[in-house]
Amino acid sequence: VPAANFAGTFSPPPVHMEFEPIDYFYSMFGKESITLLTEQCNLYSVQTNPNKPARISEVEMAQFIGVLIMSGIYCFPDQQFFWMNTTRVESISSTTSRDRFLEIRKYLHVVDNSNQLDRNDPDYDRAHKVRPLLNI
Repeated sequence: VPAANFAGTFSPPPVHMEFEPIDYFYSMFGKESITLLTEQCNLYSVQTNPNKPARISEVEMAQFIGVLIMSGIYCFPDQQFFWMNTTRVESISSTTSRDRFLEIRKYLHVVDNSNQLDRNDPDYDRAHKVRPLLNI
């Protein structure tokens, strides 16, 4: 229906004046998703380097996701530009250090690789790497 012919009523969703920005964040990325990502990242970091686990907290994971969202606004050729002196983005660089961001990115996982089925297995799931997030 062309907009000029629309005679019905349509109102925007209610605005929750008591919501803080973090409340909107968690309405898109539930706490269960952040918990899953945190647990799987920590597991993968231990599997990769048992002598130096990353020890990522849920707060850091939420910040990491927030930085990824914020980084979509900018057109830098590399994420490291957010922390460079000449191109520094304060809202990102003050949230987490470059090295910590890169460490979390390095270990970002959604599922335990040790439970992965062989591609020839009849129960193999092509979406197994993200299935836990899809099931939330």
